[in-house]
Amino acid sequence: MKSVLKFIFVDSLVNILGDLFEQPMVNWLFIGWGWL
Repeated sequence: MKSVLKFIFVDSLVNILGDLFEQPMVNWLFIGWGWL
């Protein structure tokens, strides 16, 4: 049971971090296209 909770926690953490890192990249991409 503990390992399942740990897996869910790590999985959600990875998703949150992925979203945080993804957003700026997409934003920078749009800014880059805007400058071009």
